[in-house]
Amino acid sequence: MADTPKTGAPDLNGARVLVTGAGGFIGSHLIEALLAQNCTVHALVRSLHRAHELDADGVHVHTGDLLEPASYRELLGQVDVVLHAAGTVRARSLSDFNRNNVSACTHLYEACLAHGRQIRSIVHLSSIAASGPSPIDAPIDEAAPCNPASGYGHSKLAGEVIALTFSRFLPIVVLRPPVVYGERDKNLLDYIKLIHKGWNVHIGRKEKILSLIYIDDLVRAILLTAAQPPSTHRVLFVTDGECYSWDRVAEAVMEILNVRARRVVISQTALTALAFLSETVSKFSKEPPLLDRQRVRDIDQGAWTASPQRFFDTYGFRPQYDLQEGLTRTLDWYRKNRWL
Repeated sequence: MADTPKTGAPDLNGARVLVTGAGGFIGSHLIEALLAQNCTVHALVRSLHRAHELDADGVHVHTGDLLEPASYRELLGQVDVVLHAAGTVRARSLSDFNRNNVSACTHLYEACLAHGRQIRSIVHLSSIAASGPSPIDAPIDEAAPCNPASGYGHSKLAGEVIALTFSRFLPIVVLRPPVVYGERDKNLLDYIKLIHKGWNVHIGRKEKILSLIYIDDLVRAILLTAAQPPSTHRVLFVTDGECYSWDRVAEAVMEILNVRARRVVISQTALTALAFLSETVSKFSKEPPLLDRQRVRDIDQGAWTASPQRFFDTYGFRPQYDLQEGLTRTLDWYRKNRWL
């Protein structure tokens, strides 16, 4: 039986909310929105330097590691809502993905079960990578079998399995966004910089299709889910409802920046070689590689699209930003802050 559709703005007014991954792109935007709703916000970060984007005057910042429950278990008794946005997108090894996207979930939800019995909702932020690529002409929905393409995707799916196991005892809902873009996002920045310099880079000659969502719409969806957890569905895709080719994204960026970029095709073989080089260089650095062969597997797929219809129907939700508006706001921020 489907959930009863709900409408209206998300309302967590006065709630005590814990945000994991608070120093990240999505986490920092969540905190801004929570402060606007007069919430008491507790931000969990691994180290204080990761919280540089946070409003220290309005946020209770806590240092802790999800793999070490002793560092945050007392905090779980002080909150009503948990927004689990922490996770690893780039890693040196599969074990790093599994440690931060899988084991961390087990420790967090075990601690919630033991110390957070007053918690009324938990939103587990997953990814379309957990479900895997879609057919080129048919966005997948929540009923589609999961078939991740990379180690990252497998780790996100494993984290979902843990969340759903604990959902028998805790009010957990899993959200799967696609590519998320917006102010302070660094993942799309390198692609946009290339276009700004006059290079419209394509991987292979086949068209590639993807779903997107602008950060403000994703944040609104997360807060709505936290305020009104669905009574039946535990896994929901959330996108802006459209499917885009990379050509369409590139054209929108060029229009906003008022530039023309030359189309450059990089073969899959060349990209794999670049990934191997990036992995080799990263061995002499503290940072994981910007590009690795696991990520190449994701890039190689023809389509990453999903239908958000279940989410739209459940909540009466519609995104407020289309691609042009979202990119305009994003690029304006990049330029204002000299990222571009």
